[in-house]
Amino acid sequence: MRWISLIVITLIVFILIALSGCISPQVNPTLVEIGPEEETVFNPLENAIGALLSDDGLRMAREPDYTIHTIIGENVTKEGDAKTWILAVKAEKSFYFVYSGNGFFTMDWHEENPGHAINLNNILSPSELLSQNSQRIDTLFSGDISRIRELELNNGRYYIRGFREGNELQYTFDAVTGKEI
Repeated sequence: MRWISLIVITLIVFILIALSGCISPQVNPTLVEIGPEEETVFNPLENAIGALLSDDGLRMAREPDYTIHTIIGENVTKEGDAKTWILAVKAEKSFYFVYSGNGFFTMDWHEENPGHAINLNNILSPSELLSQNSQRIDTLFSGDISRIRELELNNGRYYIRGFREGNELQYTFDAVTGKEI
């Protein structure tokens, strides 16, 4: 009789343990809700210049003696908008002004020979340059892996670097006339 009571008690404990595990809520801590993917924002150069000159931007950039010597757009669209704009600004303390749609930051710029200052009123904008030379620029967008990797304005010239079907290409244009050099 003693054995039967021990077997019954063991069986009841086993059933209770098994049932408690079966009816407890299942929690999967590895599941994470993922929101929508952030869209890449491309901005015209005018937005970067506006941020540089704005009240919210760098007040020191409005010094009477500041000049912009190099402008670089990274990941540029056919329309002349870029994911990131980098402006080399010569001032009392020279700096790079790095602008994206999310805001801007600065870095020190140490350049002994910065080249000619850019007169923004005397040059074509990136969008005007690309529109004027659309057939030539379209060659950068004709392959599977195609894009304008970098658009640089320096010493009166635009340098457009990109890839077409894995091959790196570079075109040079006069910044005032837009003619290929």
